[in-house]
Amino acid sequence: MRAGIGVLRYGNTRELCLGLEVVTAQGEIWDGLRGLRKDNTGYDLRDLFIGAEGSLGIITAAVMKLHPAPVALELLSMAQQHAGALLTSFELMSDFSMRLVGRHFPQLRYPFGEPHGQTVLLEFSDGESEDHARALFERLMEQALERSIVEDAVVAESLAPKYAQDIVSAGFVNHLPALCRSPVALWIHSHTHTSFDYTVNGARVVCNPRGYFDRRSGQWENPAFAWDKVVEI
Repeated sequence: MRAGIGVLRYGNTRELCLGLEVVTAQGEIWDGLRGLRKDNTGYDLRDLFIGAEGSLGIITAAVMKLHPAPVALELLSMAQQHAGALLTSFELMSDFSMRLVGRHFPQLRYPFGEPHGQTVLLEFSDGESEDHARALFERLMEQALERSIVEDAVVAESLAPKYAQDIVSAGFVNHLPALCRSPVALWIHSHTHTSFDYTVNGARVVCNPRGYFDRRSGQWENPAFAWDKVVEI
């Protein structure tokens, strides 16, 4: 039953219980197994039995009001089926909490191009190999996307050192040193939501995006954008 931290959304036990069957201390069966939300017939003993904690009778059956299971639970079930014990973390975060982090820690960028009501952080701990864990994740996401359980997904893998502690940067930063070597002299890319200019294995990596336009603030996302930046080779 939803109680405690879920009471504001789902209600307490009394609100979720629509009807009861109770065996009284005299051995009689009181039949109140009705699923009507509004029942004005006779005395309403349901709340009395619920609050008596067994002192007036033993509840033997109940009609409960149910809510649809959150979609995240379906994703969790799928992840457990695909990864089993390799699934070591499943954290559900609301869009409000993600935006709150971004407000107080502006260096942590939102990982998606568009806001989503709920975001899930999945962690696989695979002793076999990174490729094996990635293959499991890709199969999981492929099935979840086909069933419209998820709308978008990003992978946190091999982040550049400057982003190693930024858990929400995985959607736009990857560390690919094998591709940054001779004869490659310059890499220019975008979609990182921030600007940087550094060198990897002799190859210069440059990014200078303007970012998304925030209609609420009337400003562009990347304050470090340099409209007059010139890259010479």
